[in-house]
Amino acid sequence: QAQAQAAAEAQAAAQAKASVAAPVDLDEELEIEQELLAQLRLTYAETEHISAAIPSAAKDWETAVNTSATKIAGLSKHLGGIAPNDPKLWTLDPAVPVPGFPVTVSYCPDNRVLHGKSNIVLHYGSNDWTGAAKVRMQQLASTKMFVATVDVPAHAAVMDFVFSDGGATYDNADKQDFHAPVRNASQKLEIARMSGVLEKFEELTTARATKEEADRIKNERRSKAKAEAKAKASAVTLKQRQHVLYTSPAQAQAGQSLEVYYNPNNTCLAGSSTVYMIGSWNRWSHTETFKLPMSEVLVNGERRMVVELNAPADVFVMDFVFSNGLHDGATYDNRGNMDYHIPVLGGKDAAGVAVKEKPLHVVSVSVEMAPIAKVGGLGDVVTSLGLAVQAEGHKVEVVLPKYDVMKYDHIQDLKEEEGFNWGGCYNHVYSGTVEGVKTHFID
Repeated sequence: QAQAQAAAEAQAAAQAKASVAAPVDLDEELEIEQELLAQLRLTYAETEHISAAIPSAAKDWETAVNTSATKIAGLSKHLGGIAPNDPKLWTLDPAVPVPGFPVTVSYCPDNRVLHGKSNIVLHYGSNDWTGAAKVRMQQLASTKMFVATVDVPAHAAVMDFVFSDGGATYDNADKQDFHAPVRNASQKLEIARMSGVLEKFEELTTARATKEEADRIKNERRSKAKAEAKAKASAVTLKQRQHVLYTSPAQAQAGQSLEVYYNPNNTCLAGSSTVYMIGSWNRWSHTETFKLPMSEVLVNGERRMVVELNAPADVFVMDFVFSNGLHDGATYDNRGNMDYHIPVLGGKDAAGVAVKEKPLHVVSVSVEMAPIAKVGGLGDVVTSLGLAVQAEGHKVEVVLPKYDVMKYDHIQDLKEEEGFNWGGCYNHVYSGTVEGVKTHFID
């Protein structure tokens, strides 16, 4: 951005110097432009090289190049010389306008739409009618020619003209207008093109940086709100199941001891005189397991079973079930085949790195997905649920038929990946991103 700003300032200084009212040596003015062009080329090449290494910046650069090229394209077609090239119709003096100097325009309305008009107005501008203005032309004595002198802006590459009677009648060369490239117009357009790219690139990167900062703040607020809501939900869950299970302290810590209180009266172990707690850690994957007999205690006058154990230093969750024995045929309370799980905070491995649950890989196979192929509520659920699960750190993918009627403009980076033979035909597999969710399409 600093390079682009420096280049723009250099260009402005050069143009100001070229447009000084005092006599300017044209060779000096050309030398100033050549120096500016050389500086711009260096800045342009450096910025292009840097942007290529950053995906988001590379897209900004491509947009800036295309935007500037579109603006310049309309002017480039007028670099071939004065148009229309008819000296009986109009002429310029000097024949090639010089930026920063006046040019005299002569026009003959004979056999034109303005034939016989005594009042002729010259409308003029530069670079596709920038700074458009008008002036009344004077008819030369004893001739049919009308003349007017106007200033050529220092930044001009192409001068634009039309003629009128001061009212609604115009001679605009059959809607093509009259054009004349200035001295060194090609060089000026190249300066304008590169300056335009650098200015647009700065504008895009600044806007993107602002948006990214706004998104960061918004995401931080969302994450904080989500964490608070999750903590409240966890607290509610703990409170709701206190009649069956709770721990002391309420939040288990890795490397510390805790007591587990269990009420078998509301479970399939109601009436059991002996209760064992059987479990492990980290989704049953830890090397340390336990099968502990529980002791009977009274809590607020009610019967509870309790056991004390130490949480290893490298765990993030405790997994367990209850049983009325360790023998074959014993009865188990495994919470409807879901088992019991209690989060454990502060776990770290031998290297001191925090341990946490590995993310899941969740694949939704669906016939709908909003907003690209939606008929009912299923499409909304597939997308919103995928985003919610993905926000929890899990890998989410969706598999969808590749309908012809999908809204393809909502699919980013759609491309064919591979294919497979099934059902007596070859099935093409495409991939893309929909609303931030990786999606595969079968055709």
